[in-house]
Amino acid sequence: MGDIIIKKQSHENVNEDEILRAEIKNIKDKKFTVALVGNPNCGKTTLFNMLTKSREYVGNWPGVTVEKKVAKLVDNNNVAVVDLPGVYSLSPFSLDERVTHDYIENENPDLVINIIDTTLLERSLILTEAIACHGVPMVCALNMADIARKNGIEVDTQYLESVFNCPFVEISASKEIGIDVLLDTIAHQLVERKPATSILPEDASDEEIHEAIAEVAQKSAVIDDKDNFSDRVDRIVTDKWFAIPIFFVVCWGIYYVAIQGVGGITGKWAETFMDATSKWIINIFNSIGVSNILTSLVVDGIFSGVGSVLEFVPQLFVLFILLSILEDCGYMSRVAFVMDRVFRMFGLSGRSFIPMVVGTGCSVPGIMASRTIENNKDRMMTCVLVPFMPCSAKLPIISLMAGIMFPKNTLVAPSFYLIGIASVIIGGFILKHTADYRQDPAPFFMELSQYHMPTIKNVWEAASSRTKEFIKKVTTIILAASAIIWLLKYFTPTMEVASIPEESILGYIGKYIAPIFIPLGFGNWQSAVSILTGFAARENVAATISILFGSNEAIERAFTKVSAFSFCTFVLLSSPCIGAIAAMRKELGSTKMTVKALVFQTSYAYFIALLIYQIGSFVF
Repeated sequence: MGDIIIKKQSHENVNEDEILRAEIKNIKDKKFTVALVGNPNCGKTTLFNMLTKSREYVGNWPGVTVEKKVAKLVDNNNVAVVDLPGVYSLSPFSLDERVTHDYIENENPDLVINIIDTTLLERSLILTEAIACHGVPMVCALNMADIARKNGIEVDTQYLESVFNCPFVEISASKEIGIDVLLDTIAHQLVERKPATSILPEDASDEEIHEAIAEVAQKSAVIDDKDNFSDRVDRIVTDKWFAIPIFFVVCWGIYYVAIQGVGGITGKWAETFMDATSKWIINIFNSIGVSNILTSLVVDGIFSGVGSVLEFVPQLFVLFILLSILEDCGYMSRVAFVMDRVFRMFGLSGRSFIPMVVGTGCSVPGIMASRTIENNKDRMMTCVLVPFMPCSAKLPIISLMAGIMFPKNTLVAPSFYLIGIASVIIGGFILKHTADYRQDPAPFFMELSQYHMPTIKNVWEAASSRTKEFIKKVTTIILAASAIIWLLKYFTPTMEVASIPEESILGYIGKYIAPIFIPLGFGNWQSAVSILTGFAARENVAATISILFGSNEAIERAFTKVSAFSFCTFVLLSSPCIGAIAAMRKELGSTKMTVKALVFQTSYAYFIALLIYQIGSFVF
């Protein structure tokens, strides 16, 4: 199929293409700018990675790119490629639309590449018309052309070129089909600088635009109306009754494979490795005469803290792979569509669910992804609710407690994902009844692209990128925090060596904080201190627990099953780490609103953890 696409669009004069590309490459006093513009979920970031050999994260829903990204065109440093946020129009209502609109309007790029989802041609051409209204040189890349053909869609590119006065090139970015032809076409347009033309005058109404685009789409594409694979699957996974149960089963399966399955295999290996490495370090240090204090700092502080978090890397990597497969195949965009039905009953929009899914990797990009929401109060409320989702930083403590306190229960770990979603719904309902957030939710429109097989490259890059970020944080922030925690545990307030941990600086701090958490079931000073250190980075919670308790047996003695569940719930729902708080402050635009948000998050977490412990203790 790829050969068909390439042959269909190969230029007659190959030498001329090579000369043009070489001419652009050799121009020293001229820098070119190429902007990528397209609907959300059209494959724009995949094409950006292909054209620039970058490693940007590829998602399958709106909101992945919320700011422009810039990189050089492959093999050509004279051409800068700008990846703009995915938008459906150039009306500057939401923040992402404003970024894209302002860039095309004010920055005057030399060329715009409009990425079009060929399976959703009519929807995509509305944006094509909006770009053409600006009179800029344009190349239209008909992405997913191979999937469109499989679904019985044949596009007349010559007709579209005659309508918009710009080239249309059929490609498949994920399979690297047609990229060379696209590069040749880009070279032609950068030299010729021929502006695209609009099919309607600037003062045309929305109704006139939609009618004109519908006519163009009808004339340019032959579509087989028979049901395709995506239609048949969507009748089940987006069904009114089956959709949410299917989603819950998928969540359970992901967490079971990643945490119970992989965790069950790697957990014992990691524990054995940690014990053997600790003994090896102690023997080495003793043989070269290292002091007991330094040995304890390295073994009981840094190695114990960092190692206790790093041992969950295999689980997280598998979790990221499974999530990336769901994102790449197109299922996650269906989840956002389905959750809109639930969210809307509680005053939220389905668009809010998209940043929350992004937030399962890290709350910071999840909060930033809220910029795709046009309604300002919906956007602000989403910023406050995103941290309720279990991000990768919270998974080590969930895995640690689940492995120690619930080793054979496969429902505990995925239950925290469901608690996060339920808290988003309940929290949204509460916030909607306050003056700061009271407003009807904005309509949620989303095109569902065709299902397709995830590419190994995209899945691997997405999972490895997330895992590398996690490891980077562990080997920097968590390493430093582990050393500080050990020092505070080792010395008393008078800087003498503490004979027992309770007499240490941390012990004194913990004793003052611990009574607050007695009603929640974890009124010991170690748990109180771990929650405090978690505000720097959530991974610190697992590291602190491991350092202060010292062994799994000590943790089992300090917690009951109910108090352990209550503890994890509070860690999950309470105010996020410093990085997420800074992102919230930036998006909310007010210190007062940020403080209110933190108070709400922590109060809500305390109340839910209180209910879990009090009711759970009575029942069990």
